[in-house]
Amino acid sequence: MKSKNSFACGIIVTAAQILAGASGPILDVFFIKSSLNRHEIIATKAITQTIGHLIKLIYYGQILYYSTSEQLEVPYLLFPAAVACAFTGTRGGKVVLDRLSELQFQRYSRIVIALIGCLYILKGLVMSP
Repeated sequence: MKSKNSFACGIIVTAAQILAGASGPILDVFFIKSSLNRHEIIATKAITQTIGHLIKLIYYGQILYYSTSEQLEVPYLLFPAAVACAFTGTRGGKVVLDRLSELQFQRYSRIVIALIGCLYILKGLVMSP
């Protein structure tokens, strides 16, 4: 990625991470025509998403910590479940990534990005007033 694109990516992804809670599909768009291989793309996305999740934990954790409302209580069993899901997803993802060729990875990535975009458009149309 060129530096202007990287800067724009950082701003857009950070805003999506904080405001919407998810930025993966937006981050994918910046890698569509990247010269990175599939392992480099996944590694870059992994560190980007990890930093984003840590920032959200700190930001929203402060809200939960200082909140007196009982509605904001978080079931503590969610934390070990989240760790287990992350571990399982990482292991399974590595198996799939190792079995894909570069061409397959690029093709499937474009298809998944297009499908996610279509789903968001449909959701917007259905939920519009």
